[in-house]
Amino acid sequence: MRTAVSRVDELPAVLVTDDAIRAVVAFELAYRELSPGQRRLLRYLGLHPGPDFDVYAAAVLGNLTVVHARQGLGKLCERRLVVQDGIRYRLPEQVAEHARRLVARDPAASREVALGRLRDHLWPPGERGRRGTGRGRGPGPADRTRRG
Repeated sequence: MRTAVSRVDELPAVLVTDDAIRAVVAFELAYRELSPGQRRLLRYLGLHPGPDFDVYAAAVLGNLTVVHARQGLGKLCERRLVVQDGIRYRLPEQVAEHARRLVARDPAASREVALGRLRDHLWPPGERGRRGTGRGRGPGPADRTRRG
């Protein structure tokens, strides 16, 4: 069932008085307008452990081709759910919180597979030992210029 309200500005002021509530409502409205693929990409971007990422990390998290990831990121940027800074992207903090909350509802196995793809992208198996990364310990000191 579709709601009659399509924008947060159309909500009565009495319903949206707190900035945090207003942000949640705005996010939910924007999220509903996304295609299923764009929703999934946004949710899985919430799994990225760093402050920003590139199109390749988005592709592996979303299980997309680079072309489709770039298109999806473009749509998310248009809706201001993702911010582009040169060749890097980031989720605004409130969007990241919502994305993490939503992806937590996806099956654990799906999240683990996506994180495995990201780990393999950031630290290919042959490089893990050489670069000082142990089993699940994350990047070592030599990894300050990691990909992703």
